[in-house]
Amino acid sequence: MLVRALGYLIFSSQARPRLRRPALDGVLAMEVTLARNWAKSRTRGRKLHSTGAKARVGRASKNRADLERQLEACKREIANARERLIEATKQQTATSEMLRIISDSPLQSVLETVAEHAARLCDSNNAEIYSLENNLLRLVASYGELPVHIHAREGFPLNRDRVIGRAICDRRSIHVHDLAAADSEYPSGSSDAKRQGHRTTLGTPLLRERTPIGVILFRRWEVRPFSDNQIALLETFADQAAIAIENVRLLEVEKQRTLALAHANRVATMGQLAASIAHEVKQPVAAMVTNAQAGLSWLGAQPPNLEKARQTFGYIVSDGMRAGDVVERIRDMIKKAQPRKEILNINDAIREVIELARGETMKNGISVHTDLEERTPPLEGDRVQLQQVMLNLVMNAVEAMNGTSEVARELLISTRKTESDVVLVAVRDSGPGLAPETLDHLFDAFYTTKPGGLGLGLSICRSIIEAHGGRLSAKANVPRGAIFEFSLPAAPDIAKQPAVVSAP
Repeated sequence: MLVRALGYLIFSSQARPRLRRPALDGVLAMEVTLARNWAKSRTRGRKLHSTGAKARVGRASKNRADLERQLEACKREIANARERLIEATKQQTATSEMLRIISDSPLQSVLETVAEHAARLCDSNNAEIYSLENNLLRLVASYGELPVHIHAREGFPLNRDRVIGRAICDRRSIHVHDLAAADSEYPSGSSDAKRQGHRTTLGTPLLRERTPIGVILFRRWEVRPFSDNQIALLETFADQAAIAIENVRLLEVEKQRTLALAHANRVATMGQLAASIAHEVKQPVAAMVTNAQAGLSWLGAQPPNLEKARQTFGYIVSDGMRAGDVVERIRDMIKKAQPRKEILNINDAIREVIELARGETMKNGISVHTDLEERTPPLEGDRVQLQQVMLNLVMNAVEAMNGTSEVARELLISTRKTESDVVLVAVRDSGPGLAPETLDHLFDAFYTTKPGGLGLGLSICRSIIEAHGGRLSAKANVPRGAIFEFSLPAAPDIAKQPAVVSAP
């Protein structure tokens, strides 16, 4: 453009009329000034254009940097969410497994399950559970690689010298990055750590309604502190574990209490049957004495009648076995044995109970009738417990009919099979019957209408029947008396097979 301007000036100077020198110099100076101003303006425009382009590029770079920062923040949030999801899944899995074990396990199995899943949940080398009993922390379950402390099972005194004691005293988690450090404030725990070789330690208390019942101790070989998320997760797990452990403990206490009451009820029932028992045992013993005397007479005859003596001695053996059976049945009914499942015929079990109570029913003038359906399917259960139920119902009926004198005293025991492979057993009496207001409470523990009664018999009977998958109920008999009826499912593996006919 500058060349073009100079050419214009030269052309103009040639084309215009010749001017004087001063005038010509003035014109040339003015034109040069205009050309310079135009060049400066052009250069300034280029600079402004370049500055705007740079500004746009700067803004684009800044926007891209912001997007990259936002992307990195999103990635971190996604990673954190994934980590929380993994931890939550671990906790849910551990809790589900623990609840599965709890549903059908004794307390020790629950404790061991809690220790194992807690260790895996926080990636620790070792987890130990201590129970708090009389200011003593005693090891009850452990899982992992570290050896069990020789005094752990005997118990440590509750104090602040160990992490487990401090967690109980403060009712909060105690996290020590390096328990083996020289300046540790846990002298006893630090000594254990140096001797056993573990470093990072975490103690989480087990609280039941803010009351400590124990503590879980987590340990790692190396100095590798637990994260805040791990500690929070373990505290939640510990809360759930404390509830589960306490519930299982209460269930076991209740189970032992029920077994003790059942044993007391058996003893009390057998006490009522003392006269009948004496009769049942006395009868075969007396027969053995008589037959022994007869056998001696046959042997002393001239000549000895060996055939008669042999027959008489056979009677003695039979009577002896009968007496032994009576004693064995009484022993089984009284002893505090664990429940034992077996395949049994309910009709045979009922007949044994009737024989056992025969002396008591005869003494009270009660006629016993049976209507036992011979093709009832076999049952699976504890024979002694079911006979305890039957004996209790029979004795209750005997006692109820003792208060009646104007009508015949009759006891009817029946069995029948339903279409759904369920066996119904009914005990009907002709006593005074049941008052309507007592029906709702008849099976409640410690509810009784008998003077001096404990009110445990029917409650325990219902518990036994329900434990066998059945149901016990009571209703009025027509025209008078009461009916106690319980149902029991047939043995599952042979329910569809032909029923076994019981011995006559």
